[in-house]
Formats: sequence, structure tokens, C-alpha cells
Amino acid sequence: MIKHTEEKIFEFLDKELSNKGIKVYRGFLPQKSFEDRENGNYKENFPYVTLRIVEFKQERAGIDYYDSPVEFEIWVATKENGENDYLENLSLANEIMEKLLEETTKPVKDKLLNIDNQGSGFVIDQTKEFKVSFHSDQYRPYFFSRISFSVYGEAISSVYTNKL
Repeated sequence: MIKHTEEKIFEFLDKELSNKGIKVYRGFLPQKSFEDRENGNYKENFPYVTLRIVEFKQERAGIDYYDSPVEFEIWVATKENGENDYLENLSLANEIMEKLLEETTKPVKDKLLNIDNQGSGFVIDQTKEFKVSFHSDQYRPYFFSRISFSVYGEAISSVYTNKL
């Protein structure tokens, strides 16, 4: 359930951002080894995006029907080089939001235009909050923004229900 949904969002982000030189990570940044830090082989990660699952659950919503909301957050990290760079960080976060929403609604638009499209494998729950929050004052010279959103996860159906 959860692995497939996360993989599809990760693949989408990686495809959209890699051509801009922005690395996408799962969960957390890769750990730097002690030897690399001591020998000066420290490679900076900025700019980067981190995709993280915050919470997921499953609730029965009828006979053999489940709701499986998955809460995600995407952290956008950029380096401060000038006065307006915080706007660049927020612009990137806004662009990611737009692309996620566009990808989520593409199958509906394509169906209306009679275009065969399987979609991206994830659907954003647009009835829930989809927001960007800015975090940076204490982290200078870096800017961070967090995108919070919810998607419809794949439900796990009961083994007993499937046999009926």
C-alpha cells in the first residue's frame, strides 16, 4: 500500500526536478561518513527536495470499502546567495505544488479529450489542506519550506472479504 504510493510520487518528483539540478531524497538526507568529513570530501546537497511520509491509516468506509489517507511532506532546501533567494525557495515549492496538482488531474483532463492516459499512480486529496510553510530564520544561510498534502493511498482489503 504505502510503498507503491511513495514510489510513484518520488519518481514523479525526480523526473520533474532532475533537469533543474535538484536532487530528490527519500525520508532524510544521506548520511555523510566520518572519513569523508575529516578528509574534506564533503559534497554539498543544496538545492534538494526531501519526500517524507508523515502518517498513513486505513478506515472502513462501508462493506469492503476503505479510506486510506496518506499524509506527505516535501521539504525544499535552497542556499541563500542574495536578498530575494527566499522568494526563489517559495517559488520552487509553489511550482512543485502546481506540478503535483496538474499531474493528479491530468487523467481527468485527458479523458475529456479522449486521450488514453493511465496517470501517475497517485491522487492528491484536494478536500484536505495543501500548503507551504517557510522555515529559515534560524538556519541561515539556508532556506527551507515544507509542502504538506494528503493523497489517497491504496487500501488493504481483508483476506476474509476477498474470499466471499
